[in-house]
Amino acid sequence: MRALLFTRPAPDSSASVVVDVPPPTATPGRLVIDVEHAGVNFVDVMARRGDPGYVVDWPHPPGLEVVGLVAHVSEGSGFHPGERVAAHTGRGGLAEQVVAEESLTRHVPDQVGGPAAAIAPLTLATALLLVGGAAPRGEDLSLLMHSAGGGVGAAVAQVAPLLGVSRLVGTVGSEKRRRQAHEAGWPEVVLRGDDLDDRLTSAAPGGFDLVLDPVGTLLSSDLRHLAAGGRVVVFGNPAGGALGSSPDLVELIRANASVGGFSASRLAAARPDRVGRALADALEHLAASRVSVAVDVVDGLEQVPAVLDALATGRHAGKSVVRLHPA
Repeated sequence: MRALLFTRPAPDSSASVVVDVPPPTATPGRLVIDVEHAGVNFVDVMARRGDPGYVVDWPHPPGLEVVGLVAHVSEGSGFHPGERVAAHTGRGGLAEQVVAEESLTRHVPDQVGGPAAAIAPLTLATALLLVGGAAPRGEDLSLLMHSAGGGVGAAVAQVAPLLGVSRLVGTVGSEKRRRQAHEAGWPEVVLRGDDLDDRLTSAAPGGFDLVLDPVGTLLSSDLRHLAAGGRVVVFGNPAGGALGSSPDLVELIRANASVGGFSASRLAAARPDRVGRALADALEHLAASRVSVAVDVVDGLEQVPAVLDALATGRHAGKSVVRLHPA
């Protein structure tokens, strides 16, 4: 079968190749999927760079979310060949076939198309876990998200209103990103700059109940704009550099605040039940037309390195999916 591989750490596509590799094998608790569509994510850029914690060994097979047909199962499986499923794969999803944990695989409703289903395992599930797992319980909540113009940002804009969030404010680094964030569903978008604190205070005088921060260097600002009892969640680190320092515990106590981290891949390994439930919820929301994220579809694995280059250089911030086996 054909698969995309990263042969060594690289800042661009110079070490990305599409090659023939042996097909995977189904083992107890794991099934093989014929991939129809696979999500392309910024985390693949981070793996390509060789950021710590994203690659176990080289060459590395990227790809974390897929949709396709079950090809092979082991005895006693809860799935059957020919069933249409979506899966969080952990690695190897950018290939014609991939092996996936059954606990991280769910059936796809008939009314959900391939490109949409392909972003459910990581992108939409992450948004649900970030908002649903971290926001205080209640209604009329306010949420601030940095880098709102990306794929996860678009997903958060869609799912947050379903989880009690009524005030959505995103920050971005450029006018281009501001337009993209508005198009993705963010009603209010603030440019990061010298006046960021003033603009966030104006946007939410009482503070935000939840701050989602993939930037990692804005933690002091995040805490200044957090409502009492609110929570900051740091995740991603797309720049790959050093993150900001941790806040003083006394500061957190006085502010009735909490700060946490999030990693979808680590959570999938440690608590696959939680990620599996989030995937099922994402597919249910898609089937009911409660969420709809714009997706760019490219044809063939050979196009993926160029998409990753565009993500890495900031020329593309939306959500992309590669088509491998058109229906």
